[in-house]
Amino acid sequence: IPHLRPYNFLLYQNYPNPFNSSTHIFFQIYKGGDVSLEIYNLNGQLVKSLINKKHKEGRYDLTWNGEDDKDNLVSSGIYLIELSLNQIKTVKKVILAR
Repeated sequence: IPHLRPYNFLLYQNYPNPFNSSTHIFFQIYKGGDVSLEIYNLNGQLVKSLINKKHKEGRYDLTWNGEDDKDNLVSSGIYLIELSLNQIKTVKKVILAR
């Protein structure tokens, strides 16, 4: 079993939170790899896929405008931001208040 550092990446709390029209999502990768950043509703359904590709180490800043993958505005509520690096995941809560 390969040794894994406990923090190969960090997902920071989005800002602003709660948000109305858009929110910034910041994350840092200390070792490159396959990255996905996805938004889920509380039922576990995928709402929006923001990233799904290889990334080099570095700090990243994305914006989510409260739309789903079909460019429809989603309703107010609590959503989950899930960052995955090489299949290791972390999650933050985001609140959308329209």
